[in-house]
Amino acid sequence: GWIREELVNDVENSKWVAKNPYVLLVNDPIERPDELIPVLKWAQENDKALLIMAEDYGDKAIQGITLAKLKGGMNVCAIRAPGFLTYNEENLQDIASLSNGTVFDSIKGTTIKK
Repeated sequence: GWIREELVNDVENSKWVAKNPYVLLVNDPIERPDELIPVLKWAQENDKALLIMAEDYGDKAIQGITLAKLKGGMNVCAIRAPGFLTYNEENLQDIASLSNGTVFDSIKGTTIKK
């Protein structure tokens, strides 16, 4: 589920709903909001919803995502990657394969900062 209640856009059913969102898959924790600024801007410039799946989130990153939603008017939601520890990578890779995407993973040299 979502990491913060303020990110839901279907309050009645307590869920986030989006049609054809961009999906950001990150097999690392996202600690700071500045790590997400380029991605958030890109989604907003393209008028697309954004779903972020990451290993974990720091408090400041959660605050930044929430501010993008509440003050920036973005349709954004963040969830923890499905699975546990070593299974996170496998689950994210499966999602990437099904969606023709890429998993950002610092161990493999791909980070959202680049």
